[in-house]
Amino acid sequence: MTETVLDASALLALLRDEPGAAKVADAIADAKAEILEGAGADDVLVCNADDPRIAARTGGFSGRTVTFGMTAAGVGHATVSA
Repeated sequence: MTETVLDASALLALLRDEPGAAKVADAIADAKAEILEGAGADDVLVCNADDPRIAARTGGFSGRTVTFGMTAAGVGHATVSA
């Protein structure tokens, strides 16, 4: 048996040009942000810095943050906040 796992970003890539795709992306980001409501100062958040929907929803997080993404030149990067 083969199992196929499709993450949210892959799904959004498939739907990018479909009507309502932005609403779907916002709903996914909102759902991810809900997880942070129960997080505390001792928790660590790891998120994609290249996704403005996610970045816009993490400002109130009080714990340590680790971000990752790609530069314009296509080079990977990561940042850790204390």
